[in-house]
Amino acid sequence: MTHLQLHPGIGYSEFIAGLQLGEDGRTEFKEGILLELVRTMREEDSGELAQLPHVLILDEINRTDLSAMLGEAFSAIEADKRGISMTLPATDKDGDNLALVVPDDLYIIGTMNEIDHSVESLDFALRRRFLWFDAAFDPDGLRSIWQYEWERVRPRVTYDEAEDQLEHLIENIESLNAEIAATPDLGGAYEIGHAFYNELAFLVDETFQGRRPVRGTILWTPSGKPRAALTSLWNFSIRPLLEQYLAGSDQQQSLLETFRDTLMEPPGAGHAG
Repeated sequence: MTHLQLHPGIGYSEFIAGLQLGEDGRTEFKEGILLELVRTMREEDSGELAQLPHVLILDEINRTDLSAMLGEAFSAIEADKRGISMTLPATDKDGDNLALVVPDDLYIIGTMNEIDHSVESLDFALRRRFLWFDAAFDPDGLRSIWQYEWERVRPRVTYDEAEDQLEHLIENIESLNAEIAATPDLGGAYEIGHAFYNELAFLVDETFQGRRPVRGTILWTPSGKPRAALTSLWNFSIRPLLEQYLAGSDQQQSLLETFRDTLMEPPGAGHAG
């Protein structure tokens, strides 16, 4: 698997081929990321991994001019053009044209935030070359992330000891997303994904430095007051995002208070509505 974080500095030269100074000081074309990847796949083709496909992940595809970056690959990634050699204007040191062949077993996955305004720059010709899937909030994915982070951070409370309140927090998150989806100023596209809750283990560790909490009081006190880990999650991760979403709304403050109450609702209180 190859992971590529896209940004405005990555274009055709970096992805397909671009001019570079050679060892003799002369300008020559250098293979870009895709050409190097395809060549590496061909070299590995005779080995034990020959039957395994390769996955290229293009992260945040809306942060660059994707059509310009792909160049000839714009057509070469289509199913009926896989395995067909496409001649490039770039030449090697011998003056021969470089060629691009996208193999059948190369899978390309692009990710992006749907509400990013730069998504509008993706043209329809590009869109139809991909299948589109919505990566919504995933409770099981969040549980897996928390379990991994608990092992990595090792706060003074075990995951098992925190599990009951973590499960209640997941219920609150789902209720929060339902409220966001039902808000006229927002909608379903603004629901908050599980990545924004990744740092909870770190925040719990910071909350209980030098002491162990009583089981079942990790995120809320016995009286239902939210602990520092939960308020920090709201203050430093969720609220700033919602403030940006609601910028310009005359209901921003009241909605933020409603959303906060939903996320902070203690166990046993029961969700409104």
